[in-house]
Amino acid sequence: MVELQEDAQKPNPYPAFDFTSRYCLVLLRVKNTGGTPAHNVSLEWNTELKDHKGKTIGFTKTGERPAISVLLPGESISQIIGPTSQFFKAHPDEEYTGIIAFQDSSRHRCRRTFRLDGRSHSGSYDEEATRTLYELQKIPKQLDAITKVVEKLAPNHSW
Repeated sequence: MVELQEDAQKPNPYPAFDFTSRYCLVLLRVKNTGGTPAHNVSLEWNTELKDHKGKTIGFTKTGERPAISVLLPGESISQIIGPTSQFFKAHPDEEYTGIIAFQDSSRHRCRRTFRLDGRSHSGSYDEEATRTLYELQKIPKQLDAITKVVEKLAPNHSW
């Protein structure tokens, strides 16, 4: 039991595909589910993940600096991969593997393997909240248009 509690306090950053945070977009998200910060986080890909424009994406080292300096417990960071429909066309059967490297608070270097597979998300949505929020953003423009029409119909009336 003590060992489980100690493990829960260690940093635990892990990459994942995120199909629900943005409407019609796929993100690459790294989240620290551990109990302490993860420092100098970087990804080393076995097969590079490319966005819809063909550019390699991910949280990789830029020169000598990792792309993620610190990731606090419960915090996440993401990058856009591209539109959902293009993602499934461009990556139909691929899985992505690699190593996520980071340091704990005592600057001990940790390396863990990861595996990402978007096929399990193909054509399925858990909820419609993201689309609903997207559609709700259109309401103010529509209300402005309605207001302009009403003002033209009754220009002397005070609303």
